[in-house]
Amino acid sequence: MDLYGAAYKIRQDTLLVYEPLLLVTVFYVSLTFLITQGFQKLENAIPVRR
Repeated sequence: MDLYGAAYKIRQDTLLVYEPLLLVTVFYVSLTFLITQGFQKLENAIPVRR
């Protein structure tokens, strides 16, 4: 089960609609930001040949 599936289960059990989805959105955006920053540092570490 992924995060969206867990949020869907919480939404079914508690009838909270926006809170679980907002939490999943924040997690995915922060994870995407960290991955992007990691690849940017990796790209900057590799020398460019021309």
